Amino acid sequence: MTAFGEDGQILDAEFEVEETAIGVDIVLHSNGGVSRGKPAYNPDYIATLETILARLAVLGGNLEGAWVDSKVLADLDPNDRRVKLETADYPIRLSDVSDIGELRLQIHRSVSTIGRSERRSAGTGNKSYD
Repeated sequence: MTAFGEDGQILDAEFEVEETAIGVDIVLHSNGGVSRGKPAYNPDYIATLETILARLAVLGGNLEGAWVDSKVLADLDPNDRRVKLETADYPIRLSDVSDIGELRLQIHRSVSTIGRSERRSAGTGNKSYD
């Protein structure tokens, strides 16, 4: 699935919406840079994440939680893959968030630290893992 930005242009980032018993899960695929002649993957990841959050806010949606879901981190407990925010606790009523951009930044900062250990570096894309 793709989204349209505020300017009406298609955002180049894939995501999925999966119905659950209590609402929906939205799975936004990660982004990656140009590598070995391959084009960038999901280059509009940041704009898409912010667009999803903003549209959920308009719809009165809540953010019940966020998790990193990757093959590299699959061995971690879900609590260790949970995105931790600096200024809020889950659930978050998105319509009460005054700065969606700041929320998106907090999510991004937390995601970059998940999985860090002496053996692993941050999951920021171009890092190596054991």
